[in-house]
Amino acid sequence: GVRVRVVDFGLSRPGGLGAETPASGPDRDASLLSPNAMISPEWVVQSRLTATGAMVGTPVYMAPEQLRHQVIDARCDQFAFCVMAWEALAGQRPFLSGSLAVLIESHRRGTPAPPTGSDVPPEVWLALQRGLEVDPSRRWPDMEALVDAIGGVLATDGRWRRRGVAIAVVGAAVLAVPWLAARADPDVCAALGPDGSAARARLDRAGEARGRSGADTVVDALAARTVALAEHRRASCLAGEAVADEARVGACLDRADARVDAITEALLADGATAAVMLAIDREPPVTACDAAASWSPPLPDDPVRADAVAQVRRAVDAAMTGVVLGDAGRISGSAVGLRALAEATGHTPLIAEVALFEGELASALGDPERAHARLLEAADLAEASRHDAVAADAWAAVLRVAIRERFDAEAAREHLRRADASAARIGRPTETLQLRRAQLAALEGDIAGARRQLEPLVAALPPGVGLTPQRWAVMDGAADIEEAAGNLDGAVALHLRARAARVAYAGESAPILATVDYNLGKLELRRDRAEAAFAALMRAHEVWTRSRGPDHPDHPDHPDRPDHPDHPDLALVHAALQQWEMQYGTLAAAREHAERVLAIRTASAQPGHPDLGLAHLGIGAVAVLQGAPAEAITAYRAALSITEQSFGAAHPETALIQLNLGEAMVEAGDGAVAVADIADAVAILEGAGGLDAGLMAFAHRVHASALRAAGSDGAALDALDRAEALGADVAEPPEAALRSLERVRLARRNPARVRWSEALAIARNAVAAVGGDSAMMLRRQLDALASDPPSASPAAGATPPAP
Repeated sequence: GVRVRVVDFGLSRPGGLGAETPASGPDRDASLLSPNAMISPEWVVQSRLTATGAMVGTPVYMAPEQLRHQVIDARCDQFAFCVMAWEALAGQRPFLSGSLAVLIESHRRGTPAPPTGSDVPPEVWLALQRGLEVDPSRRWPDMEALVDAIGGVLATDGRWRRRGVAIAVVGAAVLAVPWLAARADPDVCAALGPDGSAARARLDRAGEARGRSGADTVVDALAARTVALAEHRRASCLAGEAVADEARVGACLDRADARVDAITEALLADGATAAVMLAIDREPPVTACDAAASWSPPLPDDPVRADAVAQVRRAVDAAMTGVVLGDAGRISGSAVGLRALAEATGHTPLIAEVALFEGELASALGDPERAHARLLEAADLAEASRHDAVAADAWAAVLRVAIRERFDAEAAREHLRRADASAARIGRPTETLQLRRAQLAALEGDIAGARRQLEPLVAALPPGVGLTPQRWAVMDGAADIEEAAGNLDGAVALHLRARAARVAYAGESAPILATVDYNLGKLELRRDRAEAAFAALMRAHEVWTRSRGPDHPDHPDHPDRPDHPDHPDLALVHAALQQWEMQYGTLAAAREHAERVLAIRTASAQPGHPDLGLAHLGIGAVAVLQGAPAEAITAYRAALSITEQSFGAAHPETALIQLNLGEAMVEAGDGAVAVADIADAVAILEGAGGLDAGLMAFAHRVHASALRAAGSDGAALDALDRAEALGADVAEPPEAALRSLERVRLARRNPARVRWSEALAIARNAVAAVGGDSAMMLRRQLDALASDPPSASPAAGATPPAP
């Protein structure tokens, strides 16, 4: 009869995808920090993302007007020659070129200063600087004038003539003219960005990925994303935006390209299609980059700092993509230096991005307090530097953590207000925030309000299984709230639909099915479908243990399994299996699962976390059934203390534990003492509204027991009548049996109102429907009651002692 909360509702993240791969190849140097940067290049976190978006081929030699598809003439050749000459004389290019966006931004800052300490004649640098003017009208009239200017200086300087530099430079000018003319395609923009064929070819060659169910869908999605980015880049180029705007839009597209490349590499590494689809689905639409000029702060004016920011930003993108792909454990070690790198640049928008990453990483690693602190820092820094996109991401993330991980409704209300404002500022869709509103309402005990919030989202879901991963969260959240409202059939239907959508993406053996199988298992348990419940729970248990590999302490092949595992996912299944054993199996097995849950939560949750309270609740539930009410009272009081601190004394979660404590006190003979607290708990649950009938039936049954213990039989019978009316259509055999036993106890003392023989017959049928050790315990209680029937005709007003 005890109500063990097996509902945690936290969605598990998919396991690790792939390994980090350093950039390699002829363009690897373009992805490193500049040798002149204030940050040591060896600090940069290298990943498969760093080479993506680097300039390859000829764009580094193109004039600004050529990159923007404006008038192309001989002055473009002059510019390209000066870039090559500068590179030959200085040992580095005059403009930073980590990516197209960085190159355009570097052009915008104007002609570079000559390198310090150079022994090249100043007149040569002046000549080259004129040839590198961003405004073509300010360059030399033609190549001949430029070459004459440089040649004249070198001819009068014997040192340089003897070293042959004049010959090399002038020779380069002669060779450059026909090469540049051939390279100056009339449609430069058409060559910008990949067309998706390379990505598809890589995936097509990966037989492992193509051989998995759902891989074709992922390949199509990746190729479509690549093509969309390339087409948008070309369209942006043809539009001829202002140089400053073009740089920011280009930087946004560069980062999007890099993330797609990382996602592709993850699929090639181990074919985890479901996680890849989640990552693709999280990508913003390509048109979002059009607003980059308004909500993305510019790079620092100093070109060295700007290049450093661009490089660190790539590393942050790499790490964040790894977290999205479920690889937080590995990322946590490789991303340690990102904070120091960002702070060394002194660029506040970048530090905000790193803080956002750190918060998401902490959340993925199960540290909600650190996550909350870092995400708030990210929001503050982003707003201070007008980095509106990061501010919107940070407020949305801190809202999620407050609701789903910290259970802090008061903070969540404030975070929701800020998240709404930041999303509106950049025109971001608010579907996710609508889901959070519903979850916040449920957290505050307003189940009816939560259902109203979710109704439009559920109604807008397209038919069938072709749902994007973002829509899975809507179905999962709606199912959770339907369960809380007692609509178990509706909750099951939503979870089955969510499962079918996941299977369509990833196949029947995908690890991502573990969460939905767990949810289905606990629902089938409440619907009294023992076999279906056990099968679903064991599927979830197997996936969550084996996905951790044989080194995981809960894995069946672990050579030396300790007393408890160290990952919180499995606590969910153990709690549900505890309830299964209490209903259908042995109390010894139930006790083992309860202890497992407590060990997991003690190892993984912060002191005072609500999950730890639920773990103590499980210990108390088994203790009551094992006839150890004193132990149960101790466990329940520990749970009550934690829950009151987390939710407050008037929250339904607190009321639920107060009821369990009251039941244990009745068993211990102290029911009269608990009457007032139990009555308060019942009132809280009734006031919450929308709670499921089974929960309310339990509440009134416990209240009836306490009233009986206090000698208020009339009030006890009224409470029991309410319990039986509410529980009539709820498939919970143990609870139905406990209600029937309570009526037998009241019948002994109130034969005028309750017929003993009828109550006893109903109790026998109810107990017979219960299985496992719980049935044995209930039969013993029933036999004890049946052996001591009431006197044939008690005196008016007489009350026989309770058994």
